[in-house]
Amino acid sequence: MTETRKRLTKEEIQAKMEKRIAMAQQRDARVIQINSHRGNTMTNILRQFDKIYNIFKDRIGESGEKGIPLENAGPLLKRAEDVVFQFSELTEEIAGLLNLKYYAPDEISTRPSAAGNQAAK
Repeated sequence: MTETRKRLTKEEIQAKMEKRIAMAQQRDARVIQINSHRGNTMTNILRQFDKIYNIFKDRIGESGEKGIPLENAGPLLKRAEDVVFQFSELTEEIAGLLNLKYYAPDEISTRPSAAGNQAAK
């Protein structure tokens, strides 16, 4: 059985558009056009990851049941960093196969191990 959605009124559509515009104008906001199914999935994950990771970092070293001990946080912080750099490396590799230029963010290109990888290529 399929669920039918209620059609939005013109006022509801306008309110949604105004909210999106206001969000896009916020500092550090990014507006992207998604071109692939994989990109859509990754964007959905990233949106949630960004919120969760920020809360996670704030709770490191706090006492109480919501606090996260440093010994538990350290490996997860390292793993998150590694995933970001691996994704950048994958993007660069795919771009190379297509003879496209990949512009790594400054945070990636200034990583000490990244400089070694670039020199080896």
